[in-house]
Amino acid sequence: MERPNACALVVADCPKACVCMGQALEHAGLHVSIAASAERGLELASRELFDLVLLNLSSSTLRAVEFSQTLRKESSTQETPIVFLIGWETGKETLDQIRKLGAADVIAKPFRTLDFVTRVLSSLRYETRQSFSVQDRLRNR
Repeated sequence: MERPNACALVVADCPKACVCMGQALEHAGLHVSIAASAERGLELASRELFDLVLLNLSSSTLRAVEFSQTLRKESSTQETPIVFLIGWETGKETLDQIRKLGAADVIAKPFRTLDFVTRVLSSLRYETRQSFSVQDRLRNR
C-alpha cells in the first residue's frame, strides 16, 4: 500500500526561504503549507494537522523557541516533529535549548537542497527506498 503524501508546514520569516523550501519539498512529493510568521504558523497548526513543521525564524531565536513551546502544549501538535533551520553561527546554548524542545533535527544554513530534503524525509521516517527515489528526482532537475 502506498503511503499518502505527507503534509509539511514551513514557518519562515523570510519570503525567499519560504518559497525555496516549499518548492524543494513539493518537488519531493510533500504537500506544503507556508506561513510567513510565527503567528500565522500557529494559526495554521491549530486548524490543520501536519506531519512535520520546519521552523526558520531567523529574526528571533526566542520566537522560534516560543513557537515550539506553544506547539508542544497543544494535544494535536505535541508529537509533530519540528525541524529547526539555524544559522551556522548559532551558539551552543541556543542549540541545547532547541534540543530540549525535542527537535526532530537541526539543519544549519546554508545547506544543499538535496541534503535538506533528505534530512526532512528522514525526520518523516520515510523508507530508504522512497528517499533514494526523491534524490534521483532532485538530481535530474
